[in-house]
Amino acid sequence: MKAAFSFWNERIAPVFDVARQILLVEVESGRIVRETEEKIPADNPGEKAGKLAGLGVNVLVCGAVSRFMHEFITAYGIKVIPFISGDLREVMGAWEGNKLEESTYAMPGCCTRARGIPGCGDGSRQCRLYICPSCGHRRRFGKGIQDSAAVCPRCGSIMTNERR
Repeated sequence: MKAAFSFWNERIAPVFDVARQILLVEVESGRIVRETEEKIPADNPGEKAGKLAGLGVNVLVCGAVSRFMHEFITAYGIKVIPFISGDLREVMGAWEGNKLEESTYAMPGCCTRARGIPGCGDGSRQCRLYICPSCGHRRRFGKGIQDSAAVCPRCGSIMTNERR
């Protein structure tokens, strides 16, 4: 599997649409085994998405991304994890350890709207933290989600609202 992290000055690039470089990592058995820096076109969304696909990218971790650019990238079957911020190496470690859901790495604003989780799309609702009683995984969902729909992405158990 290959993941791409858009970066600028050793941090996740704040806006992917104008980013000019990525760190491409290859993962085997859940561990990063190879890293290479790649230049990507900054001006043409089609060329940028095509370059990612040509490199064999499966996952893109980035800062803000326009809906237009997001659609170009996902059309190639690439999963986008948008609205992430922070030190490049810290974000890579969090991604490798399945901890990017933590609000520590979310850009300012609604953490769930940024990831496209239902219930928080208009920005007017607040997020709620859910905890998995089976494995302890924590995740934020929009206020409009039904408690029975909060399913743990790690083990599949129904999560519980932290306020209960």
